[in-house]
Amino acid sequence: QNDVNHDDGYWVDGERQYFYSNLQRFSVAESASTRGIRPQDEGFGFGQIAYDYVWDGDEPTDRYCCSPLVVAPGSPADLAGFKRGDTIYRIDGKEITSVEESWNVLMFSEAGTTVTLTVENTNTSYEKQVTITATRFDDHPVLRTEVLDAANGDKVGYLAYGAFNANYDDELVDAVGKLKAAGAKHLIVDLRYNGGGYAVSSVVLATLVAGEAQKGRVFLKCSFNESRTASGEKNQVYRIGDAHIEGFDPDILDSEWVPIADAVNSALDLTTVYILCTERTASASECLINGLRGLGLDVRLIGGITNGKNVGMEPKWVVVGKYEYQFSPITFYVENGNGDRDYGTGFVPDVVVDEFAYPTYEFGDARDPLTATALLWIEMGTRPDAPARHTALRSRPEFRLHLVRRNPLDGIISVNGERLRRMRP
Repeated sequence: QNDVNHDDGYWVDGERQYFYSNLQRFSVAESASTRGIRPQDEGFGFGQIAYDYVWDGDEPTDRYCCSPLVVAPGSPADLAGFKRGDTIYRIDGKEITSVEESWNVLMFSEAGTTVTLTVENTNTSYEKQVTITATRFDDHPVLRTEVLDAANGDKVGYLAYGAFNANYDDELVDAVGKLKAAGAKHLIVDLRYNGGGYAVSSVVLATLVAGEAQKGRVFLKCSFNESRTASGEKNQVYRIGDAHIEGFDPDILDSEWVPIADAVNSALDLTTVYILCTERTASASECLINGLRGLGLDVRLIGGITNGKNVGMEPKWVVVGKYEYQFSPITFYVENGNGDRDYGTGFVPDVVVDEFAYPTYEFGDARDPLTATALLWIEMGTRPDAPARHTALRSRPEFRLHLVRRNPLDGIISVNGERLRRMRP
């Protein structure tokens, strides 16, 4: 419908690439690939994949290679030793000639599926064949935490966070608490592939960043349309460090989320935070940026322009026969405490860094171009004019992050009471 409901969708050069509103169907009897939504995922554990041609000298061939950008902790791929920076050349001995076909195998295989992958790592110069079997695994969103040493002697906490998954909010609080205990004075939050998740989890992370000094201040408002407001519905309001969620009827919905309050004791109490971002950084991730800026924090962005998803959804579930249907229409705007919501074109980074112009390293590796630039900013005390220098540029054209099929369940989710209570311990 052309420009109807403009904010429901991702746009590039005046063309809508996809809608945010979606309808999904899952088997009731089996797990489904619902990263960021449920406690478990199913598959091999590759979270994002970048593709490149196999090159013959300076010329591309009709074959592809691909590189996992995220390996989920505890997944079959992780247990088999896969790392960021690995390159897959063959699947079951066959050259990769179809991006979509290989994407479906690597990203969406059901439990019990077995494949043999031919793999090399250009950073460590090994090549091997690895056989892995898809299974169900805990979908832990804390991909990695590290304490890095800046050149000026400061301790820098690093958190790679893959999804705002409320099933693991207690683990998120624990992870940041360990960074605090280790003496971290700064924080780098890696959201480069984080497409969003639960609103409550964004408040938990914001509280872990901002802490006691901001307790009680409005971080997030879920703003409904005029007809809902006129009928008496109240906009949902989330505050830093406050487990109570305004706008939820306690007789119908669970109006508290305890990890928000628990986060105060593990908070780093920062006034500045460094966030690594790309076009995959969306929704609840952008809510974190917008909400912290609404509190007056200095949020420093490194990487690429974010997605621009300033709207959210309230999913509804219906079971019919052996299938569960999830309806996820866009139903509210996402505002910070100042009422700011005008970021539909995304947040522009303070320092632009193309991660695919450099070799791929593990999350938290100081050689990673986005992480290195954040460290340089901390060490210099002033914003770098360009990314941190790297000696090993790619010798061939960059990998292209191939958006063959995005997970439509990414987003900022305001859940109904049944699901929210079901997640609580």
